[in-house]
Amino acid sequence: MQEGGVWLYNEVFRVTKNPLLWKDYEPIPFDKMHPSMLVSAACELFQHLHAGLDGLESESIATWTKVVEPLELLYDGYDRAMSIFELLAAANQTLEAETAARQGMALARGFGRRLRQSTALYALLLRIRFRPSVSLELSDDQVRALDVWMTKMDEGGVNVARNPAKLAQFNRLDDEETELMRQFVDNVKQGTAAFHLTLRNGRHLRGVP
Repeated sequence: MQEGGVWLYNEVFRVTKNPLLWKDYEPIPFDKMHPSMLVSAACELFQHLHAGLDGLESESIATWTKVVEPLELLYDGYDRAMSIFELLAAANQTLEAETAARQGMALARGFGRRLRQSTALYALLLRIRFRPSVSLELSDDQVRALDVWMTKMDEGGVNVARNPAKLAQFNRLDDEETELMRQFVDNVKQGTAAFHLTLRNGRHLRGVP
């Protein structure tokens, strides 16, 4: 399940019992997806992603191949899973399916927050970035990639991760922003549905050429 202490995203497809995660399985029609499948898939995906992050945080050798390359693979798995649940959360569906999609989104946000606020991972990136020989070991593109990762973690709250009070406040504000964004999306969906319903109502179309 792991290579160099880091979980590889595709491995989950080889061991799961959830048909949504089978790699060589005929896609399940959207209207045939049971909400329990979504919740189970989310739990499996993020359980393995957390295991991968555990391995990365325990890495003692701070090099590009030992830290950044596995981090890119890990983030790719997170990004793909996140995009799926974002799509499902935005789709018009049953209350049960919508609840399941939101549970998946909550798991995704939890992992993303842990990744961005990992002080162990940030310390590894700092060791690579500010090593005296960095200009000899890494290309300009690799150095820029390191800067992007550290900026992403700075913005994600890693610098307050060791202060419980500040971290709690940071996460509370982040949760409030997420909830406001969710409410905005819901309002747009409801408004669009109401508009379509109005268009289908013959009374409102009388006299329209």
